[in-house]
Amino acid sequence: AGRYAARELGPGETGRELAALADRAVARAVAEAGVGLPFAVIGLGKLGAEELNFASDLDVVFVYEGEGPGDLRRASEAAGRVLEVLRGWGFDPDPDLRPEGRSGPLARSLQAFLEYWERWAEPWEFQALLRARPVAGDPGLGSRFLAWAEEVAYPERLTVDRAAEMLRMRRRIERERVRPPDAARFHFKLGYGSLADVQFAVELSLLRHGGAHPGVRARGTLEAIERLAGARLLEDGVARALGEAFVFLSDVKDALEVDRRVRAEALPPDPEAQTVLARRLGYEEYPRQSFLEDYDRITRRARRAMERVFAEAVAEG
Repeated sequence: AGRYAARELGPGETGRELAALADRAVARAVAEAGVGLPFAVIGLGKLGAEELNFASDLDVVFVYEGEGPGDLRRASEAAGRVLEVLRGWGFDPDPDLRPEGRSGPLARSLQAFLEYWERWAEPWEFQALLRARPVAGDPGLGSRFLAWAEEVAYPERLTVDRAAEMLRMRRRIERERVRPPDAARFHFKLGYGSLADVQFAVELSLLRHGGAHPGVRARGTLEAIERLAGARLLEDGVARALGEAFVFLSDVKDALEVDRRVRAEALPPDPEAQTVLARRLGYEEYPRQSFLEDYDRITRRARRAMERVFAEAVAEG
C-alpha cells in the first residue's frame, strides 16, 4: 500500500504484488488445514489473473484426487478449513464460482470437474476458466487441472451464437447491476466503458482465437491484449483503447480502496471527493476537471472498442 501511495508501482505491478501476497496466505492456509490427500487450490477471476485490487475477494475452487464419499468429505472439510483460516487473516475468499455454486460441494475430484464440464457447464463457466491458475497445494494436480481447463475452455471455433450470448450477458449485467441507468456512466466496474467492457472484449477475443492460436492464451488482461495484437488478431487501435482503459480504471479502483480496504465500483458523486481522488492519481492543475475529461475519453474509447470486437465476431459468422 505504501509503494502504491508513493506511485512507485507501474501498470499491473500492484495486482501482481497483491496476488503474490494472497498466494502465500493460501499456501499457509492449506498447510494448516492438513488435508491428507492430493489437493490443490485454483484461483479464478482477479486472483487467477494476478490482477487483485486492495479490496478484492479471492475467487477459488478446490480440486482433489481420490474416490468415494470418504475422500469427498475429507477434501470438502479441508476446503472449509482453508476458507476459515483465510477469513481469520482478513481475506475474503469466495468459492461460489465452483460447479453448482453454493449448492455444490466445496471440493470436487478432477474427474468430477471433467464430467461437470462435459455435461452441465454453462458458457460463462468456460469463460471463467480462462483465468484459472493453480495457487497452492499439490503442483502436479494443479497442472493437470489447468491442462484440462484449457482443453475445455478454448473452442476450436467460437460460434456466432456464443458471441451473441456473451454480448447479451454483458448488457444484462450492466442493466441489472448498475442502477439507476444514468449511474452507468461512472460505474467503472460494470458500467459504460468499464473494466467489464475490457474483460468481455478480451475474453471474447481469446475464445475466438485461442483455439487455433494457443500462443495468444494468457490469464492477465494486458498480456492477452499484447499477445492478440502481436499476432494481428486485435486491431492496434482497439488494443490501445482496451489496454489504456484497463490501466486507468484499475488505478482508479486502487486509489479508492487503498486506505479503507472497502470495495469500490463507481466514482464518488461528491465533487470534493472526486478532487481528492484526482490528486491521488497525480492530477495537479484543475485536477477534478482534468480527471473527469480523461475518464470520459478513456471510457468512451473502451466502449467503442468492445462494441467493435463483438461486431466483428458476429459478422464473421
